[in-house]
Amino acid sequence: ITVCADYTIRIQAAQGFSVPDRPSEMLVDGWDSGTDFTVKETETELILSTAAMDVVITKDPWNLKMQDKTGK
Repeated sequence: ITVCADYTIRIQAAQGFSVPDRPSEMLVDGWDSGTDFTVKETETELILSTAAMDVVITKDPWNLKMQDKTGK
């Protein structure tokens, strides 16, 4: 998971423990690497938050949800 901007989260997946570095046409001009975000971990979830959105990862069963601050 890469935080590119308050409203842009890049999610990549690959087999194994590393993800190959692949350019993205969506991010052709790069991104603001200075975007502030927080990560909170509970027993059941990881929650990554920017000023505009949250990425909620449920641990078991594994699930990933992206939502704005109103929950949509």
